Parts: sequence; structure tokens; C-alpha cells
Amino acid sequence: MGTDDGLIQVSEDGGATWRRVENLPGVPDMTYVNDLEASWHDPNTVFAVLNNHKRGDFAPYVMVSRDRGRSWMAITGDLPGRG
Repeated sequence: MGTDDGLIQVSEDGGATWRRVENLPGVPDMTYVNDLEASWHDPNTVFAVLNNHKRGDFAPYVMVSRDRGRSWMAITGDLPGRG
């Protein structure tokens, strides 16, 4: 599932409390969070795919966090700039 406000919400206690992730490095504010996927192999790893096409930005944004969303790194690699 994703969000249209550029935010990622993380819960580590079954939804009793939530931590808000507001800024991903290199990703413009309010970029649509298209999808989040937790790793099947590592409970600390999550992947995020974002897009900003509504603002005319067609660059792909693919991110990974290996610490449950506390820090993020781009893994976009050599995907086409207008992918």
C-alpha cells in the first residue's frame, strides 16, 4: 500500500504506536509512495517505490531501508531517467 502525501508510517508494535518518516534522501517532498514491501528474508529491511509524475517529474525513485525505516538509501541504479 502507498500514500499520496510522501510520508511513510512505521509501527513496530502491531499498530499501537507509529513513527513517521518524512524525508527520503534525494526524493522531492510530497512524492507519491507507490508501494512498500517488507523483505521476506530480513525483518529489518523494507523497500519503497515512489513516483512524482503529478508534478512532471518522471524519474524513478526506488529506496531501501535496512533498519526498519530509520535511514534510507536509493537503489534506483541505472533505471532510465523517465522510467
